[in-house]
Amino acid sequence: MKLTPHPLAAIAALALAPVVPAEAATTGPNDADPTVLPEFRVDTSKHIDDYVASEAISGTRTGAKILELPYDVEVLTKEFIEDFRLYEQDEQMRFAANFTSRDPDSGTGGGNRLRGFEPLQMRDGLSRASPADLTNIAQVEIIKGPQSTLYGQTEPGGIVNYISKRPKENPGYRLTLASGSYDLTRAELEATGPLVGKKLFYLFTAGYRANKSDLEYVYSRRKIYTATFAYKFTPDTSVTAYWEQSRTTSNRGTGSVGLLAGSRQSGTNPLVRTGGVVSSVYLPLIRFNQMGPNDHYIRDYDGANVRLEHRFNPVWSARVNYEMVWKEFHQDRWSSGINYVPETGRLTSRTPFHQNQYDRSHSVQVDLLGRFTAVGIPQQVLLAGDYYREAFENQNLQYSTADIANTALLKDSMRFLDPRSPDWTPADLTRVNRFTNLQLRRFFVKGATASYRANFLENRFIAMASARYNYVSALVDDLAAANFRKGYGAHDRTTYSGGANFRLAGDALVLFGNYSTSVNTGVAVDGGTGTIQKPERGRGPEVGFKGVFGGERFAYTIAAFDITKDNIATPNPDYIAGVSPAGVPQYLGQGQERARGADASFSARVTPALTVLSTLGYVDAEIRQHETASLIGGRLTLVADKTASAIARYSFQDGPLKNLRLGAGWTYTGGTLVSAATATRAREFHSPYQLVNAFISYTWKRERFRQTVALNGNNVFDKFYLNPSNKLGRGRETSVTYTLSF
Repeated sequence: MKLTPHPLAAIAALALAPVVPAEAATTGPNDADPTVLPEFRVDTSKHIDDYVASEAISGTRTGAKILELPYDVEVLTKEFIEDFRLYEQDEQMRFAANFTSRDPDSGTGGGNRLRGFEPLQMRDGLSRASPADLTNIAQVEIIKGPQSTLYGQTEPGGIVNYISKRPKENPGYRLTLASGSYDLTRAELEATGPLVGKKLFYLFTAGYRANKSDLEYVYSRRKIYTATFAYKFTPDTSVTAYWEQSRTTSNRGTGSVGLLAGSRQSGTNPLVRTGGVVSSVYLPLIRFNQMGPNDHYIRDYDGANVRLEHRFNPVWSARVNYEMVWKEFHQDRWSSGINYVPETGRLTSRTPFHQNQYDRSHSVQVDLLGRFTAVGIPQQVLLAGDYYREAFENQNLQYSTADIANTALLKDSMRFLDPRSPDWTPADLTRVNRFTNLQLRRFFVKGATASYRANFLENRFIAMASARYNYVSALVDDLAAANFRKGYGAHDRTTYSGGANFRLAGDALVLFGNYSTSVNTGVAVDGGTGTIQKPERGRGPEVGFKGVFGGERFAYTIAAFDITKDNIATPNPDYIAGVSPAGVPQYLGQGQERARGADASFSARVTPALTVLSTLGYVDAEIRQHETASLIGGRLTLVADKTASAIARYSFQDGPLKNLRLGAGWTYTGGTLVSAATATRAREFHSPYQLVNAFISYTWKRERFRQTVALNGNNVFDKFYLNPSNKLGRGRETSVTYTLSF
């Protein structure tokens, strides 16, 4: 009888096995996705380099060559992200042109900016997904510009689409362990392969990460588990079921302490202040966390997805996606208290605060794809339909007015912190029971897309046109308002896009251009009047050049864009949530914003050993219309005017250093307006900063076991900087990672 050793037993035997030089660091035939139809997947084996992708799925909702898309598309490959240990979206996107990253400690990717606007985050083309994690991501695709004709609701800056890993055809196991600065601990486990012959395949991943920050008491811990099963009924029919669960617990802290100048005493308590202007960040307290050890944040995510793919004949194929998502968010912290008052030596008033959020959604996505040749012209037709339903509840609770004034319950030393000797006594959370916000929202979104693509002149000219009908309805109940308010509204919009590629000199010089539109169906509800704001709209052209030459060793994209976003709800400064009576509008008028600029990306496989990548971006983002006249013509906040990056990776191909890899990355983030001047806050502008990352890794084999040890350094020169969320950026980070795969 033949005995098959258990994988864990095989790991234990590694120390006794002979050492054999490793081959090129690839995953080989196990990269195959046996249950995904080729027309609906990206073939990573066709990538120019393990750092340079040649295909993406986000530009057409189907697998397509980036060179043949009339859009500017950037791809961050799994190998690049893993080599540089870029765990969060905020860290990854510093290497994308015209992307302003905000705060990696948030763990959500929220608040980032792409070409001046917050990008829509998607997972496999679906928008209601958890923050992506290295554990289960195959590659990251950034498609720029207004793209609502393909995906419905989007901001006009673009989309970040995370492509998930899929079960593989051959058995594979992977274990990764990492430890480093800021108490970094990371563990990942992956197992994949067939379960039943060539029919049933599986993928299981599990991950854990914990780290701290330069800000006092800040920490983050995340656990994530995924399980995927794929069944191949026939070569033309398969079904895939996916489940994911993640939990994040953290103390997120707050932005940097501001300096409040010119305030005056209000009432009999000298610590209670009124008036004044926040003039700047107060650098002596740059690492001070006003929440102390009592900020408790929990975010849970559970998601399930079922995908059916079927090819009817050589021309027509279909894909059906159904997804359910459950999200919960709970937080105990203190509100306000973020400014230092020099007259008192204390911080401004803070009060205990609790927040709950519950989010349940269902999504259905249907694609019918036809690829055929008629009259000698290769053509593609995509007919798609989407349905989305969401139920969302938000609860904000604080102390009652009487409890805030009760110094026996909320001592002045707790309410007005002395940063030299802070009183971190926990608040009595049982008395945090006054609702300042309680909203129930129901959203229904429907859409239908028709997209046509044709190749003319023996593929020298490729044209694409798309149109989409969008319908959204919203119902909101504001139960915590002084007067119960209910709002309802429905809107429909049609979006469209058209673009073309023209090969001027084969693949080496391709002219591309498009005009696209977008609609943001995340409808804003006016908390004062109960009316539903019109959906925000985006539109604009993009034109540029792209190409691949030198035997596919070199690739580039250069693009110029001009984006306008309108129907923006501008806030009413006289509206105070939970205080203003019914009828006082929360929003006034309709604002407009514009972003113009250019970006470029370049990659070169200089030699089989040396790969170089770079990006460059410039954007002029401004406010065109606003209820506050002084803001018109001003810059958009949180948008860096310039970005740049450069990467070099060298892999020794032979000799005693074979399989040693060295890499370095540099990023530049230009000047960023954090806040415009108002009656209570001075204009705040962050200067440009540069960061350098580096790694060194070595891979070897013992029989069939591949092992890698890597040393990484982020912010190698320990650069001091503030990110756009006004938090101190992380200093120098070092980590050691061990990976075993077989």
